[in-house]
Amino acid sequence: DTTWGEMTTTFTNAPAVSPATIGSSGRIIAGTWTAVDVSSLVGARVTLNLSTAGDLVEAAAHLFAMLRQLDGEDVAGIAVMPIPAHGLGEAINDRLQRAAVRE
Repeated sequence: DTTWGEMTTTFTNAPAVSPATIGSSGRIIAGTWTAVDVSSLVGARVTLNLSTAGDLVEAAAHLFAMLRQLDGEDVAGIAVMPIPAHGLGEAINDRLQRAAVRE
């Protein structure tokens, strides 16, 4: 269903939820990162994690190597979980946005 948008979807106009379970994050604790692997639904062949601990310093250290790796492969697109928009997160988000524009 492509008739809705990320910025315009609300609880009242959201698409119906599929009865099939696609993944589970388990218990979520406030202030921590969590992940649900949905790569099988989007045809992803590889999952890369900038930081399994959600550490922005570690994420920044891995960012360029992972972008180079993806650039060398036949990748049509990448999906990125939200990065906090503060400190190093701002720099990471900026670099990811610039990487999203192919020339």
